[in-house]
Amino acid sequence: VYRRNIARGILDTATGGTDRQKSVRIAEKAFHDGTATIASVNAQVVGTFTNTAPGPFFRDSARLVRFGLGTKVCYGGIGGWDDHATLVTSQANNLTRVNNAIRDFATDMKVAGKWNDVVICIFSEFGRNTFENASGGTDHGWGGTMVLIGGGVNGGVYGATLTDNDIRTKPWVYGDVDFRSVFSRIVNWIGLNPSPV
Repeated sequence: VYRRNIARGILDTATGGTDRQKSVRIAEKAFHDGTATIASVNAQVVGTFTNTAPGPFFRDSARLVRFGLGTKVCYGGIGGWDDHATLVTSQANNLTRVNNAIRDFATDMKVAGKWNDVVICIFSEFGRNTFENASGGTDHGWGGTMVLIGGGVNGGVYGATLTDNDIRTKPWVYGDVDFRSVFSRIVNWIGLNPSPV
């Protein structure tokens, strides 16, 4: 919950009311003067998106990017990751849904020539233990994973690399990269003030 609230706070603080209000005014004007219709906004997406979450979120985000309403941040979420039992099955299903939605979004952004203009930030509000519990799942832990995807992302692994020994001997791995530092860089990259972060 803490990371989720921080993310929402970043949006509120960094964008202020003015950017969101500006996007809404641009959209309202476009619909009012006839340059935009629901059909024209929907037509902005040329690809096919899955209908299961988070597919519709990525589809709608693609529409906003393609239509050029000045939207800086789209924030969404998907539940079902609290795998205290049967981790292998539930995680495989969740990862497939996320993979398909990101694949569809990336394809659409590449077709639109916007892939270098977007970044996807995937994070969890809490980490997991590194060992399996008696129910075939994992329990709450400390360290977590954050993944950034986009045409302009300088790929690689950042932070300490865990060894097999770490995983066997340290069931509660601590994160060594503060997620706020990542959020701050994203906020700066989209042209907003990162200092509140």
